[in-house]
Amino acid sequence: MNMLSNPALREIQPGRTAPPWMAPWRGDAIAASEPFCAGISAADRILRQTRQVALGRHRSTRTHVHNARCAYVLFHRSSVRMRTDSGDEEIATPLHVSLHAPGEIHAREALNEEGDDCDFIAVAPELLQRLRMCRAGGRAADESLFPSGPCETTPEIFLARRRLFSAASRQYATLNSRQIDAAVERLLALVVERASARHRFMQGQVRANRGRRMQLVEDAKTIVAREYQTDLTAMGLARRLHCSTAYLSRTFHAATGFRLVDYRHELRLRRAAYLIEQANAEIGEIAVRVGFASHSHFSSAFHRRFGITPSAYLNPAA
Repeated sequence: MNMLSNPALREIQPGRTAPPWMAPWRGDAIAASEPFCAGISAADRILRQTRQVALGRHRSTRTHVHNARCAYVLFHRSSVRMRTDSGDEEIATPLHVSLHAPGEIHAREALNEEGDDCDFIAVAPELLQRLRMCRAGGRAADESLFPSGPCETTPEIFLARRRLFSAASRQYATLNSRQIDAAVERLLALVVERASARHRFMQGQVRANRGRRMQLVEDAKTIVAREYQTDLTAMGLARRLHCSTAYLSRTFHAATGFRLVDYRHELRLRRAAYLIEQANAEIGEIAVRVGFASHSHFSSAFHRRFGITPSAYLNPAA
């Protein structure tokens, strides 16, 4: 069965168990008196909106300043530099999802000609509160439900996003509002689990020299985001960052969970997947554009990573 089909959408990750805190409300939609205001900008396009969530896409070429009127989850299709009102900077790429709490202000600056391109889910206050209460087991709401900043996502989360947004963007809706709400709840649970684990890991890092090491990682991510299509090597990257290859590789892996070569490879695959979704170029052309030597090499790598062929990914309803 095509794993992007509608039956698979009903169980966002077939074969995987939902987080324990999700169990009491799994599949339930929350009643609301009227649709909430997602606070979209001129660069945003809403694909589908219910009383609890809004699914959309943002595309712009300039630096975009966003003042979140509600909770937002961004699935980045392109690479951007994110700056928060506290002055922190982080790089978000197609490997990342970023979570933004209500009232949070951040700016996104495109790193290359791909601009600022992302899918987003806006979450109504009632649903966010319900998520917090469920996660806290009915106790006082956990205000840290949405740890700020970008977090690397798994292939499973990446495919779950594809299933959801593909269903939401079809001209003739195949899912009703209640099904959309339930699918979003499942996806949010998985994203929050991933982001929370990442946040705990970063909080547990030794603070001594953490700022310097993280700046090195962000500088490396910036270069890789701009040059992922090239034959950039770890040695060449280390030379440009004025450190040893061993130190850079060790530090990068500790911060991201990826080896440098794997990070670049994953970035190529994720970017190619987003380009395939746009369906405005041949798969072979996309493969070469993102840095693969051939169509066959790309197809094999894509299948190993996601468990489906690029053609099946392009046509989820097939």
